Amino acid sequence: MAGTVPAVGPLHGKMGGMRTSTYEYPAAKRQARRGRRHILVWALLAILCLLAFLYLGRTFEIRRLRGDLSILAQQASEALATQEELRARLALQDDPAMIEEEARRLLGLVKPGEEKVIFIEGD
Repeated sequence: MAGTVPAVGPLHGKMGGMRTSTYEYPAAKRQARRGRRHILVWALLAILCLLAFLYLGRTFEIRRLRGDLSILAQQASEALATQEELRARLALQDDPAMIEEEARRLLGLVKPGEEKVIFIEGD
């Protein structure tokens, strides 16, 4: 048989001892392979969606925590300012001039020889 070439490889079928190039998978194998591909694609898409959801969730959480951190830093700054003010008032508590001023203001006390004047609003 001159001109006949034996079939070689898994992609070539035999037809009367001649080499043919139109070998096709059986329909069941093609369908199974296509089904596996679809499952793989959907699984990859599901994994990508899960990763995107986790990434966005973490991003929003970080943004919220940064906002909370800035609020807490501002509150800490205000608390330190209040603390300094209270320390200054505490230091003045033993000052005789401050004690006299508070006694005059809160208790209405006057020094000997001074007169207290009370204004009454009339109708």
